[in-house]
Amino acid sequence: MAFVVPCMIQEWWCYLVLLLVAILHLSEVDGSMSAPLASDEERATIFNKWIADNYETKLYLEVRPTPGMRFGAFALRDIKMGRVYSSTPPQLLMGREALQRSDRTTYLQLDINGALLLFLLYEKNKGPDSFWFPYIQLLPTMNDYQHLPSYWPDADLKKGLSGTVCYQNVVGARHGEQKEYEKLKSFLEKHDRVALEYFDWDNFKWARTVRDSRTIWLEGKERQFVPMLDMINCKHHEDPSKIHLTRYGPKKSADTVALWNFKRGEQIWENYGQNNLMYYQFHGFTIQDNVYDCYDLNLESLYYYVDRWARRNGRHFRQVHFCISVRKGIPPDVMNFFAAVAADRANRNELDELDGIRGFEKHLKEKLQGLRLGKTTKWEATKDWIPTVSVDGWMAAREYRRSETRMVKELLRWARDRRLALKAQAEDDEL
Repeated sequence: MAFVVPCMIQEWWCYLVLLLVAILHLSEVDGSMSAPLASDEERATIFNKWIADNYETKLYLEVRPTPGMRFGAFALRDIKMGRVYSSTPPQLLMGREALQRSDRTTYLQLDINGALLLFLLYEKNKGPDSFWFPYIQLLPTMNDYQHLPSYWPDADLKKGLSGTVCYQNVVGARHGEQKEYEKLKSFLEKHDRVALEYFDWDNFKWARTVRDSRTIWLEGKERQFVPMLDMINCKHHEDPSKIHLTRYGPKKSADTVALWNFKRGEQIWENYGQNNLMYYQFHGFTIQDNVYDCYDLNLESLYYYVDRWARRNGRHFRQVHFCISVRKGIPPDVMNFFAAVAADRANRNELDELDGIRGFEKHLKEKLQGLRLGKTTKWEATKDWIPTVSVDGWMAAREYRRSETRMVKELLRWARDRRLALKAQAEDDEL
């Protein structure tokens, strides 16, 4: 890029302008005033050395650049299914204990979610001086996350995902996102004003995305970044019962068990066993024929009627949020929930399964209509809308919409068949 700044040599301010323009030019080229970023190969080498220097057991993995996936983990030696192949020592885990060892223990006045977000930004801001620099420099950048729906402008989000559960989740989460930002900023104003120099919306957004997509809850209770595990990409297992398992080892290491046999040099995979809503909303992809897929059914809007009926009849419904599929079977509480809505509106004390099926079927028909109405056939600019999301991002959104539509159609067929069976049974009983 060339710059032309007309000025007279006698005008002293001209040199200042030229200097500022040069700085701007360097910033646009490199993204910072520092040296250019290392190549993917160099960054992987830095990470692998850090892992090797800190591991306390035999090392089975190394990270390599992986086309289409940024980075992936590969076997350094043969790995047998069922054995621990990754044992991340406690000093490499980024969680509560890491915070307790740090000079930012004040962050633990927050819950672990906020504390980890601030600690990640603190360590990132330290650059190469951070112990976790080899890991942090492998994490996705803001640009890498632009395909995620949480980064889409409102117009693109509505155009690409309206009618889906993901759309509802992202729109709903934006209020919570703003609320968390304000809460953490207020905390830093009181306890760590130096951090305000780098704590802005973009850095917050990046750290929140990293935290929500790249941490695990070890044994269901302790949220941790597990650096080597984070580099292992997702793949379905032919046996649905074999799902990723990482647990604490005898020395508080994070031990991961192999789900397949791997030969030396092969890429390592984990089956994370999540539904397509989780995969797409937080990672930007879906898996076809996902055996763990389910329809995210949130009945909170109907709880007023159900609770009123339940109080009248000495009952209680604890659950309002379900993830259901025909493959898994429909929990009886779902039908009871819809039946309770009908019973409350009719001022009846008894629950009727047929009422439950009808209510469920009506919900699914409305959902399917919303999915069809929200469908975008072309991702092209019009006089009213110019897309900012790439075609690849739209294609991923379209695959997710198809996945959710398939799930709703399967449930609708099940509900119709169940309704017809109940009606036939009622008619037989009358005879």
